[in-house]
Amino acid sequence: MPQEDEVTTFGPPEWSTTPLVHGRTRDWKDVTLFDVEGAPFEGPVPFEVRESYRVKLAIIGYHADADAFSGAYIEFDRLNSWADPPSIVGEPWSTASADVNLSPTELAESIIDGDSIKLKSGVVGKVGNANVHLDQYSNFVVEFGAPLSGESIVETRVRPLQDLLIFSLGRTVKLTSLKLKPVNADSDQAYCDAYFNTIQPSEARGSTIQASPRSYSEPTLLFVGDSPIAIGELITRWFALWDELRDVLVLLHAPYYAPFMYSENRFASVFQSAEALHKKRMASKELDDDSHKARVKAVVDAAKQANVDTDIVAWAERVLQARNDKPLRQRIEELVRSTGAIGETILNANPKFASNATYARTGVSHPRSLAGKEENVERFWHGAVLSWVVRARLLMDLEVPLPEVEERILQRAQFRHAIDQIRTTTEE
Repeated sequence: MPQEDEVTTFGPPEWSTTPLVHGRTRDWKDVTLFDVEGAPFEGPVPFEVRESYRVKLAIIGYHADADAFSGAYIEFDRLNSWADPPSIVGEPWSTASADVNLSPTELAESIIDGDSIKLKSGVVGKVGNANVHLDQYSNFVVEFGAPLSGESIVETRVRPLQDLLIFSLGRTVKLTSLKLKPVNADSDQAYCDAYFNTIQPSEARGSTIQASPRSYSEPTLLFVGDSPIAIGELITRWFALWDELRDVLVLLHAPYYAPFMYSENRFASVFQSAEALHKKRMASKELDDDSHKARVKAVVDAAKQANVDTDIVAWAERVLQARNDKPLRQRIEELVRSTGAIGETILNANPKFASNATYARTGVSHPRSLAGKEENVERFWHGAVLSWVVRARLLMDLEVPLPEVEERILQRAQFRHAIDQIRTTTEE
């Protein structure tokens, strides 16, 4: 302790990062923390000090020496519903007896850039003398061709698979469990529970009753049981599409990752997704370059002959040279029409759909006075219809034939209800 006549000076704590920390939980499980960040308070103080630290990745069950992993188990809250695995109970069965299959089942496998991705189903639970409780689950099992960091696994494997489920089911999907296998672990070492900010654990497997993706009222586009493409091939195609159209999917799925966003932000995100998709798939220029240059020259020459002020002519030439893009309304209408009978249904119900959606987007990007209730409702339903259009185009990009895409969407109750809402708006 310092003497009374001594002076001790303390400066502000400095932020520091510790790359690797080994420890144990209270129940003596090994813990490894990667990139622990914080501002430790050093020096003698006469009071209790509490410090907060941020951890990039934590794994429970092993003392790893590097942020490198050879495999992963990935679970989502709606994966078992989407995977549609076969029943674990054999037929025939009765209240007196039943044959239960406890063996794991492999539903599909894909090879993505040297990594093996398998969709598996299994059973977990407890069996005692007086009770039996079993829950079926599904997960993705990934074996990496080369070791990957935890961050790379989330960005290149977890995120695309989560986006596939959101796209297929049209609902928010949560990552509930991620288990990783450290590269230097023994061959018999169990996979370790991994934790970071993205994981949102559920209470227990099978604890939540979910609507079947087969239900007419669900916004489902496809699931394992009715996919027109073998699931292994579907996953392969999806990863290729995800790499190409990630910006489209980020915008389309933002409302599912952040369901708390305001309705105008939700609409803007979906609209921008449609814009980005049109840019990827269709011509954005109104004229070819030569025709555009010829038109600009004709206007400039006419202005010069009319003795228009040279500064005005120069300004007009700069503006015209920079503008050869199609009007936004035209781009949205082209995207809608490209979906065949789906687009026809939309435009028959509301011929001004593209114009109305564009007007609503302008109101969000360049706010007018606060929109009234009717305008907010109209914007909501236009956004809902536009999201079906983008999903239809993505399903076509997965090489599902257009007639089947049309059938899958036109029969959805939520799509038909959204169409009724924009039709009502038009009639008013």
